[in-house]
Amino acid sequence: MHGDSVTTRSGRPYKHIHDFIAKDAKHYARKVAREIREKTDTLNELPNIGKQVPELDDTSLRELHIYSYRILFEVEQLRAGGDSQKTRFCT
Repeated sequence: MHGDSVTTRSGRPYKHIHDFIAKDAKHYARKVAREIREKTDTLNELPNIGKQVPELDDTSLRELHIYSYRILFEVEQLRAGGDSQKTRFCT
């Protein structure tokens, strides 16, 4: 790890998706939220996973695909040397 940290604007990036799905299928909502949490937890170790958002010309904006959902996040360099990064979810 390179001193990475994950921050979010919403506290939990999967909460809105969970609540939306739970209106119709609580079990599926828990499953999707768990998968999103597991996938995004790896961002501390691998902040550059996923791919660049194709419609945006910014290499710091990345996306993960989980089921039919896109999880967008930004990877920021914290030091001029580039050895420390912070990941922030886009909401």
